[in-house]
Amino acid sequence: HEPLQLRRWDSASDKLRLYAADNAGVRPANSGPAAAIAADSSGDLWLGFRNCLARCREGRFEWFFTGAGAIHGPVNALHLDRLGRLWIASALGGLYRMDEPASAHPQITQYAITEGLSSNEILCLTEDQWGRIYAGSNRGVDRLDPGSSVVHHYTAADGLSRGAVALAYRDHEGALW
Repeated sequence: HEPLQLRRWDSASDKLRLYAADNAGVRPANSGPAAAIAADSSGDLWLGFRNCLARCREGRFEWFFTGAGAIHGPVNALHLDRLGRLWIASALGGLYRMDEPASAHPQITQYAITEGLSSNEILCLTEDQWGRIYAGSNRGVDRLDPGSSVVHHYTAADGLSRGAVALAYRDHEGALW
């Protein structure tokens, strides 16, 4: 497959500049194109792929959660919460939380159906002003309180439109969309 390259727009020169490249070809097989991106509190960029995550630090890509301990399924969305934790929405494994994304060997915690989610296919993420995480799926929206791990399900019976909830956003006034 093609070497992975990440480019950044340089407004001063009005050009795209190469920011990082995986010229060594260590990108995991079948990773596919990046589908999600987020920046952590240290300024590192995280990219979500079909079967893994990459952190772009100092112009290099570092690959995480390949093989044992892998994220199950494609990464659909990434969200950095107010405490600096990275949340990962997976198409097959539910929701993952990385408490220290800047650490050399970040650990993840998984939330799936067995932990109370209504689906293991999470399509989108956002956070409310109290730090609760909202995960959209084909079964509505799950609100997860990270402190207690309590999950509340919202469906069409609560006023949601029928069908998948594929986008989520919190605006500057705190309203969830």
